[in-house]
Amino acid sequence: MKTLLITLTLVLAALSAMAQGPQVYFSIAVHSEEPGLGSATVPATPNFSTVSKVTYVQWRDAILTFAQLCAARNLPWSFQSDWNFLEGVRRYETPTGAAYDASLMTNTAGKNVARYLNENLGVTLDPHSHENSGYNYADVAWLLTQLGVTPTGVVGGHVYTGTGYQEWPKFVEDPLGLLCEKYSGTGYRWKPVVMMGGGTASHADDPHSSGIWRPSHTAGTTISSKEQYFTDDPAGQIAAIGHWDQDLHANDQLLRKLEDGIIPHGGKLWTLSHVFNHRDMVQPGFLTSIMPAKLDTIRRWRDAGRVTVAQYASVHAAWNGTSSLYRRSEDNVGFSLNWQDFSYPENSATELRMLLNAHEATGVPVDVFFTTWQTDVIETQAPELIGRLQSSSRVTMGYHVRAPKPYASQYGSTNWFTTLMGRAITASDIQNYEEHGLDLNTGLPTSNAGGYLKLTNLMGYAPRIVGANANATTGSLVHSYFDGAGAAVVVEHRSSAINLGETRNGMYLRPESYDWILIEYLRGDAGATSTLTDALSLAHSAASVISPYFVGIKLHDNDLFANQSAWTYIYTPANRPRPYNSAAKAGLLAESEMSRRRTFYLNLVAEAASRQNELNIVSVRDTLSLLAEDEVRPVGLSLTEVDENASAGTVLAEISGGGIESGVACDYQIEAFGDGADFSISGANLTAARTLDYETDFVKTLRVRWTDGGGNTGTRDLTLVLRNVTTDDDDGDGMTEADETVAGTDPFNANSRFTVGSMQTMGNQVTLSWSSVAGKTYRVQSSSNLGAWNNVSGSETTATSTTTTRTITVMPSERQFYRVMVLMP
Repeated sequence: MKTLLITLTLVLAALSAMAQGPQVYFSIAVHSEEPGLGSATVPATPNFSTVSKVTYVQWRDAILTFAQLCAARNLPWSFQSDWNFLEGVRRYETPTGAAYDASLMTNTAGKNVARYLNENLGVTLDPHSHENSGYNYADVAWLLTQLGVTPTGVVGGHVYTGTGYQEWPKFVEDPLGLLCEKYSGTGYRWKPVVMMGGGTASHADDPHSSGIWRPSHTAGTTISSKEQYFTDDPAGQIAAIGHWDQDLHANDQLLRKLEDGIIPHGGKLWTLSHVFNHRDMVQPGFLTSIMPAKLDTIRRWRDAGRVTVAQYASVHAAWNGTSSLYRRSEDNVGFSLNWQDFSYPENSATELRMLLNAHEATGVPVDVFFTTWQTDVIETQAPELIGRLQSSSRVTMGYHVRAPKPYASQYGSTNWFTTLMGRAITASDIQNYEEHGLDLNTGLPTSNAGGYLKLTNLMGYAPRIVGANANATTGSLVHSYFDGAGAAVVVEHRSSAINLGETRNGMYLRPESYDWILIEYLRGDAGATSTLTDALSLAHSAASVISPYFVGIKLHDNDLFANQSAWTYIYTPANRPRPYNSAAKAGLLAESEMSRRRTFYLNLVAEAASRQNELNIVSVRDTLSLLAEDEVRPVGLSLTEVDENASAGTVLAEISGGGIESGVACDYQIEAFGDGADFSISGANLTAARTLDYETDFVKTLRVRWTDGGGNTGTRDLTLVLRNVTTDDDDGDGMTEADETVAGTDPFNANSRFTVGSMQTMGNQVTLSWSSVAGKTYRVQSSSNLGAWNNVSGSETTATSTTTTRTITVMPSERQFYRVMVLMP
């Protein structure tokens, strides 16, 4: 009986202590699969035991090209092949192979490709198995020995389904190791010491964990629960390495939280991984554009000291044996701003501007939903806000369907449309509505640009989430349109939880364990949820809920200033006759109530930001990443409104996004466009190239070009708004802009200034004369010592011209100083 005992060695030169900061190891692996597992865009893995030599060579060359890309960047990696490709190597590159061709090895120093990768390029080979076609992990390890390679003791990925991680204890239950199944006659056994890459079969909703630990299981069994898997057992016989996430953006976010101290690193060993697939490498352009961009990102992180790149075996050898397991919190919070009011456009714009500033200042992402008309309202009322929403890296735009569109579910029915048209609503009708404007009085589409298509064009990307609000009659038609137009997620509400990964008509449903509708608390509904902690508790106890848990925090613009939504006020009940009166308005709230509601939301954003060590704040893009639906994040700015008067060289905002795939690192440069000359770029920071003045031009536009490590490039136009600083003196007349605003004088005209022109005395009377602004109210004050000032009785006067005079009677021999005040309204 043959037994292979694995010894893992540490290459000290490859690992740095990084004692001053978080110790983060990044591992790279390539999976080569069993036959099949292709898709519409990715070729299936062929059966290398029967495939033509041409195809085998194509896949062989692909893995060699990848190896060369890694070698050029000095990035160590692990090849984790299932039985399939290894059988192909045996067939074509070993003397006993059925189709042996020694000429294939002329570019690998006369060695088969597996041995060449291992001996010449330092690649470790970890057994990887789907345990199909009669092969298990030990069979894969045995195949490696037949190719002249010593397999590591690393389990190259394992699957859990349903109830959790299930059969991994089989790796340790037999003290002699796992016996071959396909090649059981050899008596070969393989006993691993560490596992990596635990996940689901589809890699959707994979666990997010980092670090190394020893999973627990009950001795004498080969089944272990998910809870046991994540419980460290100091006496455990096999370790596990956390993978975290395939999305480089998600990996970067974890690194930032560690580096910023949001998550204390605690001196623990942290782990990240990225697993490539052999089948991706034979896609046209993958190895020349996508792969270099990803590898260059990892190289940049290493060169910046953020990570140490090491193979799994080396990471395990560097471990001190103490559990360093860290798991992503199961609590997720998402903010949604649903902007839908058309009765008070100034209020809608003002509140959105204020809330956007808060989200950017705290770094809290937010999904902003516009209706058809809200796009028009903001574009007309505050066009710079459209630019800011398009440019903010904190914002993901969404879209909302509301009445009077006939397929909006809250509207009641499509009866009026059916009666008017003499037929049922069709897919063409929905397309017409979603690509044109909307007449708010008739409920019919106009010939103007509008709908989902207009918002897509303004943002430069299709809103990924849609509050489709489709009723049962039109649901499949509505979802089909949005799916084809670029959306991926639809919003649905129900009494039980909507769990991650649920779908409707081929689209993901936004996960929602608890829908926290803030207006219910703000208007004083009995029993309404009032705290984030309570909302999270309700998410955990929701009917039919499955972790991870999601709290959706929802606010409408009208919640902040009106007694009722414009669309509910005008269009419900559904049998209200057409044409509607879109000029009708619900009442406004008192200013004090507006302030109370706004403050509650702002405090909630700040609280969420302060609790990022215990919960995740997610946008719809982050949710899609959890579903392995990573997408490129558009180039954006961390801040889209900054104070004026920043001097040259001042950092204004961080630039992020771009690249051919999510999270890849990019270089940025400013193109000759718009106000580009006002800015420069240092690394990923946008800086001022000159002093920026609000009064000259407060809306700045620039075009940023991104280029990633694969040579892929593109541009995006961005908007940066300057915030007026009123503590400066723009006209040099000695009064600040804020003071001149109160006085009613022109802050840009030195000759327009509030000043006392003359003071004349005659007997016991003093006559004061000052420059004034008609309609402003003034008061005279006096003091005997320039310390305490007192109002002069009867001195208040409202100006009617540019000069105001006031005469005051004083006591004989009384010494007084006088001043004139402008009263605030």
